[in-house]
Amino acid sequence: RYIDDGYLPESLVNYTALLGWHPETPQELFTLRQLEQSFSLAGLSRSKSVVSRERLDWLNRQHLRAALADPDKSAGLIQQARAEVAAASGLETASVRPETVATALRLAGDRLTFTKDLYNAVPFMFGDPALDTTAAEQALILVPHEFHIPILNALEHALASEVSESWIGFAKSVAAAAQVPTKHVMMMLRFALTGERFGPKIPELLDALPVDSIKRRIRSAKAEIESR
Repeated sequence: RYIDDGYLPESLVNYTALLGWHPETPQELFTLRQLEQSFSLAGLSRSKSVVSRERLDWLNRQHLRAALADPDKSAGLIQQARAEVAAASGLETASVRPETVATALRLAGDRLTFTKDLYNAVPFMFGDPALDTTAAEQALILVPHEFHIPILNALEHALASEVSESWIGFAKSVAAAAQVPTKHVMMMLRFALTGERFGPKIPELLDALPVDSIKRRIRSAKAEIESR
């Protein structure tokens, strides 16, 4: 059942070991090899174990992150997540690129407990976001209305030529051109690129998305606001 739910075998073994065993150190995250070396009957407790799904989820997040960083394990997880994204999104598996899945898994980071949740965690990595949703509006209302179009115009202009500076420097340059605080530029980028108020760091997101996609999403955001 737990495997079907998306838990990794390493997480389940790690969690089961900790149910009745207390290691000599505060360490909670163990690989199978580390458990072989550290586990001892002397550390077993006679008290009843407390089952915590929250703790199991935390362990799964840690083991998933470690597995994705391991070339021997990551390829299989990426293919698994690719099929899960296709099923959740309705896309053809062939149209879900493995490299996009790998990048999405990295962006989701510790917020991802199971690979099957990848599409819901970062749907904007697999298609342009909807900008007429409550989530998008929650991002947009954080920027004064009079700044919306000037920021998007400045972004369009800045992206018309090759970006030769860091994305932070880019955002600051756009803010100076639009005469607005940099934080408003960042939030307008989040609105246009993700349609959400929260998510990955904007520089990481800008690195992850193709420039053509960034430009298209900014144009779409401008059209959405102008249509209101």
